[in-house]
Amino acid sequence: MAFDLGDCDGVRTYRKISTFFPQHGERFDPSLYIDLCTGEYSNAPWTEERLHDELRLDDVDGASSGAGLRS
Repeated sequence: MAFDLGDCDGVRTYRKISTFFPQHGERFDPSLYIDLCTGEYSNAPWTEERLHDELRLDDVDGASSGAGLRS
């Protein structure tokens, strides 16, 4: 979810982004975000590995496709 509409280097844009997974009982918490202007995390409880695990897509045979999150 993108939020915090404002100025980032002279461009009006949403400055923060956050992820949460309601199907796992999580809720939006505006104190946990990535600052899109700086790339800094604010006390985010997730890691790249957790995001990869949460966002992967399963193929019909159950194998993970990785959803293109890693290069």
